[in-house]
Amino acid sequence: MSSFVTEVLATTGRLEKDDLVKKTGKLSKRVEDIKGEIYETITQRYVDFVPSMNTTLDLTTRVNTLVTEVDNLNNKIQNEVQAQLSTSTSEFQDLQTQLRRTNTVLAVLGSLYEIQQALDSHHNDMDNQQFISAAARLTQIQQIMEELQEGGYCELKILTALGIELRVRKENLIHTLGEAWAKAVVWNIPRAKDLNDEDRLLKTELRLTTVTAEDATLPGTPRMTTLVRAMKDMNVLQEKLKVFARRCLEYIFLPLVVLPNVSPKVVTMMQSEALHFDKQSSSKETVVPTDLYFKINTVLEYFNKHLLGIDVGTPDSSLMTMFSDYLWEDLSQAIIKGCLVHSIPRTSQELEKYMEVITATEEFVTSLENLGFLHGKESALMRYVKEINVHFANKKCQDILAFARDLMTSEMLDTVQVGASDDMAPLPNVRELLGQQTSKKPKVKQEESTTAAFEATFDSMPELQCPFRLPVCRISVTVDKLVKLAYATLCEASEVTTSNPGCAVQMFYAVRDMFELFMEVVPCYHEENLKKLPHLTAVHYNNCFYIAHHLLTLDPGAA
Repeated sequence: MSSFVTEVLATTGRLEKDDLVKKTGKLSKRVEDIKGEIYETITQRYVDFVPSMNTTLDLTTRVNTLVTEVDNLNNKIQNEVQAQLSTSTSEFQDLQTQLRRTNTVLAVLGSLYEIQQALDSHHNDMDNQQFISAAARLTQIQQIMEELQEGGYCELKILTALGIELRVRKENLIHTLGEAWAKAVVWNIPRAKDLNDEDRLLKTELRLTTVTAEDATLPGTPRMTTLVRAMKDMNVLQEKLKVFARRCLEYIFLPLVVLPNVSPKVVTMMQSEALHFDKQSSSKETVVPTDLYFKINTVLEYFNKHLLGIDVGTPDSSLMTMFSDYLWEDLSQAIIKGCLVHSIPRTSQELEKYMEVITATEEFVTSLENLGFLHGKESALMRYVKEINVHFANKKCQDILAFARDLMTSEMLDTVQVGASDDMAPLPNVRELLGQQTSKKPKVKQEESTTAAFEATFDSMPELQCPFRLPVCRISVTVDKLVKLAYATLCEASEVTTSNPGCAVQMFYAVRDMFELFMEVVPCYHEENLKKLPHLTAVHYNNCFYIAHHLLTLDPGAA
């Protein structure tokens, strides 16, 4: 037992001894490590610190030196360079101003050079009859000078001189264009005052040049296309066209309207085509509308081929349109007054055939639109022919009143016997012509039967007892014709009542105005004879009695 305890204790002592040895060894190793760290730390702090401090001190010295130099430089700038900087700024501004002036002078010199080049080119173009290019050069010069004037250089003497030169060149070009126009559009108009309208028109000639752009022959003859476009660029074309239209109206169109036996003819010549006029045998006193339309179309097609068909670069307004603006209003009125007025029918039968004139007028207007002569305009010709019923009624009434007045101002001494046997033919019943409804027909029959019974009653009465029978007397032949004219007019009015009721009414009023005119004209016109000649006074009394009798016994249908 003791030995076991002893062994245990011995073992325990050894264990504690071994453990202490290990711990001691570990502590010694740690002591060595700490010593090494302390050595390194001391070395880094005290051995390496001196060079680092020296480097730091050196850098500090250098920085201080640099700061001193910067301060010195700043002081120098503040004291010396600042004043020189203001001087250099003003010098820079002066140089910049001089540069701008130099650039401006260069620009002005460049513009003047362009003007000089354009003037030289214009001179060459005028020599070669290149009128379009010459006009473009002048337009270019005008634009450059306007730019210079807008830039404030209008006071330059050279610009004043160039402005004068530009105006001279423009006037010279316009004058040259006028001379070229006179060569391209040649009028031969007789000036003899003893010639009548027909002979003057037959001797009138208009020649238009046919020289094209490719034709180099005859250098003295201008090319029409070049001429027209250059005139447009120079703003003289409209004035030339206006004068040309006035001449065409006076020497061509108006004579064609009033002369039925003259027609236009185109004759081809060398480098031109001429418009002549030939005389034709015709028994007509006025121009027929269809013939006049054909003549006008011939002239306009000639103009369109050689002049008015030229493209001037303005799609909204062609030469033909401008020509129409100056011509059509007067020409249409001349056609109406000189031709269409005379074509108005005199009778209702002729009125039915007037559709041919309306159709011809429509075709004429269409041909003018195809030529570009009329564009978007309401034709006065179409308005006139479509109102033919009104014109027919007006003309009919005017003719009636004119003829009636001629009768009233004629001698009253020629007489004719009238009396109970002198009965006018009854007028057609207007109610039947109007075709009234069936409901009203019995009333018409009743009126007819009443009238027939009434006529039978007073026909059986003695002559002196019948108040509606005209006694035998003598009246003027002119009054007899006047009353017959009234009956004939009323008969014609009744015939056109259905087809043209407005005309019928107007003709009825014309008859009424005719007798009112009788009351005013005859006593005034024959006043002296009525005072001096009792026989004439008695005839006038019979005339008035005769007219009053027929007005009282007028057929009810006319009313």
